Formats: sequence, C-alpha cells, structure tokens
Amino acid sequence: FHHGLLGHLLKSRAALNHILYNRLSDEIGGRASYELEFPNGGVAVVMGNLIAQSSTTENPHVISFGAEGASWPQQALYLVNNTLVDQKPSGGIWLRVTPPQTEVMLANNLLVGAPKLAAEGHWTRRANFSADWDEFVRAARDDYRLKPGSSL
Repeated sequence: FHHGLLGHLLKSRAALNHILYNRLSDEIGGRASYELEFPNGGVAVVMGNLIAQSSTTENPHVISFGAEGASWPQQALYLVNNTLVDQKPSGGIWLRVTPPQTEVMLANNLLVGAPKLAAEGHWTRRANFSADWDEFVRAARDDYRLKPGSSL
C-alpha cells in the first residue's frame, strides 16, 4: 500500500493479524491518516515491513492499536524487524497503544525521524535503533536502502 491520499493505509478489526514484508508508505505528497490501524486490538504481528509516514500526513500517529476499545480477549502487538519512518517536520507519534493491559514487543526495528511513543501497556523493547536520514541511499525520494558502509 502506498501513495495514501485519505484514510488509513491498512485498517483491520480482525482478532489476529499478520502484516508481513510489505511497503506501507504515504510516499511523497501522501496524506493518509494512520499507516496501520487496529482499532479493536487483538493480536497483531507486524514484521519485516517498511512503514513510512509522509511530511504531509493528516495524522501525527503512524500506528494505532486499540483506540476504539478492546473487542478481543487477547491484546498484543509484536512490532519486529521493521523500518519505521516519520517525515513529519514537527515529529509525530510512532505508536499509540491502548488499553493498559496490552502486551507490546518492539524488537530490532529501525526508527527514522523524531517521533514519540505513546502507550500505557506492558512494553518490551529490544535492539531498536534510531537512524539519521543520511544513512540511506536517498531517503528524500523514499529510498530507504542503507548506504554502503552504514554504521547500521
């Protein structure tokens, strides 16, 4: 999913989601709301994706989980091995998670930009790395391949 104009790039109310190895990106000039939204929570495995919010987004949140209430007995978000990009000049919010009992695993993600995390859940964070724009071949044109010799 790419070049979002309005609404969310991906929205699911399912009890179990596997979002694997995709490019979910507003791209240049995109105005999507959330890049990923799981309004009723459930279990979401988000792995190996490029998830990018453009500078012209209409919503500061990149990923939202459970914002409309937990409809499923199990609430867990596994965000693993992703590249998360926020081009919003004022900085956005990577991840908005509710309710408080949600299990959240953030592991081995590459974080590009300067947004915040907003959550009230049980969080586990392992080996997540912040990256500067100059680490990439051509980030200004949505090319997030690492440059040869990158420290990442």
